[in-house]
Amino acid sequence: MNKHAFQMNNGSSVLEQWQSFKNNKVMHFRRKTLVKAIWCLIGVLFLFGVHVYVNRFSTSPMKLTFQIIQWSEETKKFMLKPNNRRIYFHETSGRNHLTLRQTCAVESAAKENPDRPIQLIMQADISSIDPHGTWLKILSHYPNVAIILINEVDYFLNTPLEAWYTKGEWRNSPHKLEHFSDYIRMLSNLKGGGLYMDLDFVTIKQLDVDNFLAVEDAAVDHLSNGIFHFDYGHRLIREIVKQLAAGYQPQEWNAHGPALILSIISKICKFKKGQPLSNECPDVALMPYNFVYPIHWPDWQVYFQKATRNVMQWINGSVAVHVWNKMSHSEPLLINSNQVYSTLASRHCPLTVARAEEFTTLLRVVRCWKKPFFATVFLTFLMSAGFLFNSDNRLLRADDHLDFDGFNNETGANSLIVPNIIHFIRFNLTEYSFVDYLCLRAAFLRQRPDFVYIHTDVPEPEKGGYRGKYWNMIKKDKKLMSSIRFLPIQLATEIFGQPLSKDWQVYHGSDLARIRTMMKYGGIYLDNDVLVLQNLDKYRRFEISMNWDEGDSLGSQVIIAHKNARFLNRWLDSYHDYRPNIWYYNAGDLPVRGILNFHPELLHRVKGEFGADSKKSLKHFTEEGYEGWRKNDAIHLLVNHLYSVKPEDFKPLIFDEEMIQTYKFPFGQMAREVLAALNETDSNYF
Repeated sequence: MNKHAFQMNNGSSVLEQWQSFKNNKVMHFRRKTLVKAIWCLIGVLFLFGVHVYVNRFSTSPMKLTFQIIQWSEETKKFMLKPNNRRIYFHETSGRNHLTLRQTCAVESAAKENPDRPIQLIMQADISSIDPHGTWLKILSHYPNVAIILINEVDYFLNTPLEAWYTKGEWRNSPHKLEHFSDYIRMLSNLKGGGLYMDLDFVTIKQLDVDNFLAVEDAAVDHLSNGIFHFDYGHRLIREIVKQLAAGYQPQEWNAHGPALILSIISKICKFKKGQPLSNECPDVALMPYNFVYPIHWPDWQVYFQKATRNVMQWINGSVAVHVWNKMSHSEPLLINSNQVYSTLASRHCPLTVARAEEFTTLLRVVRCWKKPFFATVFLTFLMSAGFLFNSDNRLLRADDHLDFDGFNNETGANSLIVPNIIHFIRFNLTEYSFVDYLCLRAAFLRQRPDFVYIHTDVPEPEKGGYRGKYWNMIKKDKKLMSSIRFLPIQLATEIFGQPLSKDWQVYHGSDLARIRTMMKYGGIYLDNDVLVLQNLDKYRRFEISMNWDEGDSLGSQVIIAHKNARFLNRWLDSYHDYRPNIWYYNAGDLPVRGILNFHPELLHRVKGEFGADSKKSLKHFTEEGYEGWRKNDAIHLLVNHLYSVKPEDFKPLIFDEEMIQTYKFPFGQMAREVLAALNETDSNYF
């Protein structure tokens, strides 16, 4: 073979050509990789710069404050007295934060029980708590939540369980965390009474049962210590603590929890396994297993599977669900899916779900990416987007204690700052009219609030106080009913020492009640005859939004406000000039003449969109073909006042779901559209 056969025409060998080609490709690849890295770095720096700019020049400076109490004998005397109404949790791992699932447990309890104090007890020092932690920001939205920080040595001191703790045998147990949790939850009940819950529950209804233990299974073989309630000083909690102090079995996982509970109840209350009616103790109830354990532990996977109609109907009969964290801790929350746990969490701990990606669950999303480069870019984008957009358009900024000095009510905040709570106030009303029914369901359908507060002076409205055809129809909407909370309220008789008008007491008392309700809770107040036409979230970015038409008085039929809105205090203070003989003086006239004409910056002024113009409201019942209402976000129907304006037209008229089908005026069309949407929603329920 010719020795020149392996040379190219240019004199170089094939191997030399190949080496040159390979070197060029490597250099080209390195250049491309470097360019990608540079662009990625530029993107990160850009997003970080925007984040700094947005937070530096935000129109709504937020300062996080939160009720965190360091436990001591002094705070116990003055701030942490026994309270049978409290719901308390223990974080016993020693962490200084909560996981997503734990945060959901506390949030759902607070959301579904707004009138009960919620206490999260942690073994942590206040200096170790990150005030910017996602879990803390979420819980700070709920004014009934407090965090109690304890030193466990001091906590056990001078108690029946001090010797068990100081002896320390439990520290060498293979079940030391479980046993420590078993002991401290009972000690807390001995100290202060109340309702204990594990941190892997989701509360789905109001908890209103006192002095109970829960059955775990259909066979009635096990009693749980994962949830229970005892009044302060109850004889059974004293007996349980006595037994805990008397003997310790470090090798037995269950000995100081459910097994001990079963032993004591069997002995004292003559309870027999498998016989739920055998309990002879009148001062403790044994709740059936579907009360909080609709799914027993062998079937825990059900919570992380598809939400079928039958499963959800079964679960909805419970007041809470236990998701068996010991077995299910590695299961992810599948956001925006029909997973059972996701469905429950979305409804009952909505802020936790909205910020779920800020917990470690985000890493599971990232692991779905096969290429590390793109995973890094995706993670960087999500983290930056989280800074910029606060995770979710429905999410409140975490602080519930805002300072509105210098706040701009024309441009608003860069996030939603008003809680998504709808408030109705009902004095001396035990039945819902058709219009009341329509307005309540339309508000829930179009606003999708976290919950609906009905402030009423009717005793036990959910247990027979409310009645009638339309209330029975309301109760069929399971989603709505799960969001309704009844809060007791009394009609005011005086203001600043001056008696309310006898003729206008209900109206003037309602005017005062809505101001005070907004100052206490914040949210969206609606008159009972306000029909919501569009979602109102765009107004939740402002300190307070109300209807104030040109040359008119203030419309108090719709109030969307943060509880710290400056105008609310001034409005209430203006009642020092209360005029009992003028119907709308203090509610609408004086606030404009005495406050807003001088300080219009205190209010986000809504001109017409809340439908407060009484002349236009009449058109909805008199002017066939009138379409002006479609521009509104809400309408005050004035149904309760129509007969006084044109009694010959309105006094005999009684609206119902049948006559509205042929009612020719605009209100008929509004009502028919709501009813059609409700029918479609009801038919698609699960």
